Amino acid sequence: MSKALRGLSRAGWAALAWVWLCALLLCLPASARAQQLLAPGVYGFVDTVEYDSTRSMVRITGWCYDSQNQQLPKDFLVRIGDSEKRVAVPTRSKRDTVAVHFKEGHTIPLGFALELRYPRYLEGGPQPVTVIARFDDGARFNVNPSSPAAGQLTGPETPGRHWLIAAVVAVAIVVLLLPGATRLQRRMGAWIGSHRPAVAGSIGVLFLVLVGAGATGSSLELLLGRSDQGAPHTFLSADSAVTHLAGQPRGVRSDEWMVVAASALAQANHQPPFPVVNRNLGLDGENMMVIGMTGVPVLHISALARPATWGFFALPLDKALAWYWFFPLFACLLALWWFLEVLAPGRSGRNLALSLLFCLAPYAASWSHWPLYAVFFPSGAMAATLLMLQQRPGIRMGWLALALGWFLAGFALVLYPPWQITVATLYAMVLVAWLIGNRRQVRWSWQTPLAFALATALLAALLYFWWHDARDAIAAMRGTVYPGQRAALQGGDLSILVLLRGFGNADTLSNLQGGVFNESEFGSYFLLLLPIWFLCLRQIRAQGAQPWVLAACAAFSVFGVVFVVWGVPLVLSKAMFWHYVSSSRIDLSLALASLLVVALLGPARAAAPAAVLPAAPRTATVVLGLFSAALAALVLAGIPEDFHPGMTALFLWSMAAVAGLSAYWLVHGQVGHSIALTIVVYALAVFDFNPMGLAPARVALAEPVRGFVAGPAGADGIAKMRRVLVVLPSTSHAMTLAAAGVPVVDGVFYYPQPSVWRSMQLPASEQDTVNRYQHLTFVQEIMAAPATYRVVNPTPDSVRVLLDPRRFDFATTGAQVVTANAGVFEFRENPHLRLLGEHEGWAWYEVAAAAAR
Repeated sequence: MSKALRGLSRAGWAALAWVWLCALLLCLPASARAQQLLAPGVYGFVDTVEYDSTRSMVRITGWCYDSQNQQLPKDFLVRIGDSEKRVAVPTRSKRDTVAVHFKEGHTIPLGFALELRYPRYLEGGPQPVTVIARFDDGARFNVNPSSPAAGQLTGPETPGRHWLIAAVVAVAIVVLLLPGATRLQRRMGAWIGSHRPAVAGSIGVLFLVLVGAGATGSSLELLLGRSDQGAPHTFLSADSAVTHLAGQPRGVRSDEWMVVAASALAQANHQPPFPVVNRNLGLDGENMMVIGMTGVPVLHISALARPATWGFFALPLDKALAWYWFFPLFACLLALWWFLEVLAPGRSGRNLALSLLFCLAPYAASWSHWPLYAVFFPSGAMAATLLMLQQRPGIRMGWLALALGWFLAGFALVLYPPWQITVATLYAMVLVAWLIGNRRQVRWSWQTPLAFALATALLAALLYFWWHDARDAIAAMRGTVYPGQRAALQGGDLSILVLLRGFGNADTLSNLQGGVFNESEFGSYFLLLLPIWFLCLRQIRAQGAQPWVLAACAAFSVFGVVFVVWGVPLVLSKAMFWHYVSSSRIDLSLALASLLVVALLGPARAAAPAAVLPAAPRTATVVLGLFSAALAALVLAGIPEDFHPGMTALFLWSMAAVAGLSAYWLVHGQVGHSIALTIVVYALAVFDFNPMGLAPARVALAEPVRGFVAGPAGADGIAKMRRVLVVLPSTSHAMTLAAAGVPVVDGVFYYPQPSVWRSMQLPASEQDTVNRYQHLTFVQEIMAAPATYRVVNPTPDSVRVLLDPRRFDFATTGAQVVTANAGVFEFRENPHLRLLGEHEGWAWYEVAAAAAR
């Protein structure tokens, strides 16, 4: 054979090649027959079944088509184990490898992707998976797996954290059931009552120790970087990083670390520091006195009423940041304890435990202690008011009056109406009820009206000076589309299940992933409303301590529930100023009302030990305990899986046991047991939510970045920073630069910056797009000429400028330097930009017009 092949002439080789080509052509019809159209019918297979543990989601892919009726499935039924769920809107895609078998199959999205939650309470391990396609004509088709692996799923086992929660709860219950538990609580309460100054002093010393160490639970490392991750931040020097100690930073708390804390740092690094209007934030600058919650440091007389910022004026930066973080926690703990001591004297141990319980709650942790700051001021004001009403003439009356005026001014400058209005409503009702019930104990002297006048004068003076320098910014905020012109609210937009979502916070606060709510929005309190209402009625009938105050607390909590679940007439909502209150922000005042009720449980004067009170009839006690346990179980089971993914039977029954026993002990008179068990649950929820680290002693630019940003030296020989525009979908890097004292174009603004929009010649028809509180970002997008930019609102509180990196004139924004991802090379085609250099993946450009100037 080989000889024959070697003997072939050139013509012979050509003939042989022709034969092979003919044979190949003869084979082509057989290949075509392998891909011929399938007979009309329903076809389909499941290709993959996967479980995403980070989102508690099952993802199923495959394809299905009814070629006879030329229709795709309208929806799917998915059975996992013995649980069946409907997926109404599958994600569809084209399947080229399958399309060849159907007429015009390349135009039909034959593929599907189904996403659904893994069924609650279904045990882990291998579970069979069945997929049924349903069509518009009512037909069903079992979509068989293409392989054994596509017909089953290995489900998740009960998470280890749920076993830990159950174990800790069980140990706590066993300890509280020990014979000596009640006696220990009684002794601790008595010791605290006889050493109140020492205890308060110890709390203050602990606060100062944390401040001295520069400790913070802020998620600032997302803004400044971490010292244990090499370079702390691409824009900052290494010593600007947070020293990480424990936990993980929470991106969801961006309004704390990226807005308020970043603005505070921007004030500290401004030249000169702590201005009323920070000229580094936007072309027009930003009035910093309109920032609410803890506020930011401003060298202004109104700063006297913003004690959380005092550390910036007197302490190194790391200590100031520690003061800034911990002040709301410790201040609320002491002020609330003081108020409870005045309202319910003789129960120091219980009052301190209740204050600790309130400050430890998931709601406080999930909102970076800001709710505590909002309660600190009115609690101190209530304590001062009640003491003034019982005080004999003397110098102490004057000090109480000054304290009252200061507390009220601080409360007004929190500038967050949903919390201010609801807490003020509760405390106003409590004050009126106290006056009615204690009218014989009120000591009205010639000094009393003078003291209240002094308090009013101090309040008016502080607020006048604040308003005088903030009124233009306030007017701009009130004129915005968001939040200035939001529709009036009247409640009725939350279910009772969501109102009582705090039953699940021991799991959700640190582990809520892939849910409809974020961790902060889902944070709440372990509310036992039914036992609280029962105890109010029981104590009022028994003429116990402060029956009028108890009635006020009960009336407030009932109104709060009605407002949240069913709503109230708009005219009533406006009359009470509750049209500014979102239903999701009422948790704070409801928990506070419940706390006041528990503080007042017992006889008119605390003759009995605080831990043990006269018990209700055993039948009522058992029934309320069982009912509370059942309610907690029903709430946890009834909350949609998209709200609380990852729920397990073990966790549900653990929290039901906590609710049942807490209610039982509360009604039975063992208040200390109930408080202690709730503290354990709160501690489980919050211990790893906020990180712990050491704040930096300074925030400064990295040297290469400083070289890009620095302008020519002035007459004093100091180079001023040029204004920077950061091209990025997030404001985080712009706020990092602002925190380091760099002027920026983009960032977070409480009211619009009109100069930039005038310079960019934004059409009048788009003014509402930018007239809002905003996270202002600039993002590149290639667009057809002549357009070079467009403005959109991805969310109500964000403004995004989409710009063409090749043609947009950055000089119209007021920017002198632009920085963007070094991988976006289109910026280098822009005639208005000149490349300065690159650093850590970021390219820095000088704006041509700015260079010419």
